Amino acid sequence: MRFQSIVAVAIACTLQLAAGPGCKRRPHGAAAGPPAIAATMPAGYVETHVLRVVAMHSGGNAVLLTDSAELVALPIFIGGTEATSIDLRARGDHYVRPLTHDLLSETIHELGGRAVQVQVDDLVSDVYRGTVVLERADGSLLVMDARPSDCVALALGEKVPLYVRKQLLDDEGVSVPSLAGEGSPSGGVPRRAPTSL
Repeated sequence: MRFQSIVAVAIACTLQLAAGPGCKRRPHGAAAGPPAIAATMPAGYVETHVLRVVAMHSGGNAVLLTDSAELVALPIFIGGTEATSIDLRARGDHYVRPLTHDLLSETIHELGGRAVQVQVDDLVSDVYRGTVVLERADGSLLVMDARPSDCVALALGEKVPLYVRKQLLDDEGVSVPSLAGEGSPSGGVPRRAPTSL
């Protein structure tokens, strides 16, 4: 009788956990609650989106960010794991088990926060710098330094705006029509583009 009681309690606990929010995976981009703070594009920035992720013929990957006109793209070299996460999120897909960016999104939600916006701000010594803006549960903002690859993945998963400083797009951007050239997967992406690492 004692064994049956233990099994019954274990089954009840398992069913209760399975029904709780900790065991159910929130769909990517699901908001933790109604938005309280709206995204605000900083002066001197443009809103961008992921044009595509490309595998470079010389090895490595790059994410191409472009504005609504899609005439110029900002190539940022990224690691393989980041490329996989960005590509999956851009397609609205995910692995069965959470990847690092899925875990980040879920952690933000479970703590009662939400992403507001992300930014690619600067280029220092051939390394891009980014910013993530989060809203805490109490409504205050948290502004964090971040790699642009993490910014892009978070923006895609959370469906928040991705802003790039216009001067970066002007100075480091590549003509989108030229990206289809050269007959390689990377097209016309420069061989030594700045990185987000």
